[in-house]
Amino acid sequence: MSAVTQSTESIRAAISDDLWDRQKRWELRRDTLIDIATKASNAKDVLVRLHAIYLTRNNAAIEASPERVAIQTELQEAWHFAQNELQRMVVIASLACGAGVRTALADFAMVASDLALEIVGGQPEVLMTRSDDFAAKYNAVTKAMRKEIGNDSEPMFLTDVSLGAQVPSPPSQ
Repeated sequence: MSAVTQSTESIRAAISDDLWDRQKRWELRRDTLIDIATKASNAKDVLVRLHAIYLTRNNAAIEASPERVAIQTELQEAWHFAQNELQRMVVIASLACGAGVRTALADFAMVASDLALEIVGGQPEVLMTRSDDFAAKYNAVTKAMRKEIGNDSEPMFLTDVSLGAQVPSPPSQ
């Protein structure tokens, strides 16, 4: 009887350890996915704002204003931070999630970085000419994350990256 009890306790402990391990892995994946969603959304928002400030580049009244320069500098710093966070999340996703999430996030990060370089390089209209590609990469991240958690329902996808972009108004004279 003692051997049966010991064997039963051993089986319970093994099941409990396995359940605990699966729960902890799920929690890590869940937290990683939430972080990815937050960082990708922030990167998208910063890129759209960067696009908006560079659209005003040819307006001489706005171009030289200290307010514009300060906003431009702030947005460039925000972009660098967002870009670094995306790259960090690609590495973390490769540890905590499946290949689909990591690949989709890496693709989005690459397209966003390319767009930012072109925007800052004097071609802010590139975000509009490549908005379909940008939205597709962003949506692929969402789709991969939903697949990762087993949610097959149709998400609401990004369709217009220009929504929410605000072009600074000219300084008061």
